[in-house]
Amino acid sequence: MAQNFHPYTAIRELAGGNREEALWLSFLTTACGALAKPSRWVTVRALYSRLGDGGVWSWHRVSAVPREFRDWMVEHRTAVKTLKFGNHRKYETHDPHKRNSTAEVVQS
Repeated sequence: MAQNFHPYTAIRELAGGNREEALWLSFLTTACGALAKPSRWVTVRALYSRLGDGGVWSWHRVSAVPREFRDWMVEHRTAVKTLKFGNHRKYETHDPHKRNSTAEVVQS
């Protein structure tokens, strides 16, 4: 996934033919929030692109087996814990072992 990834552009493009994916990306974008420039969407990009491993956490994949997203976050806990939230969620956590983490919210 390109470094210049912008979720709003991707959401707009997806909305024309894949509304569920557009809504999923909207959820991730809202849940993570925007960071200060220039790395505004680095957290959304990192989660959506599976930390850049060449895959994507698509809605189809996550909704089919939500536990897989949590398991991936546990497996990559060190990297995932370093991901930041935008200012509106600065007290939230991506640490999958903590209550109300991103993994728990997605799985629920």
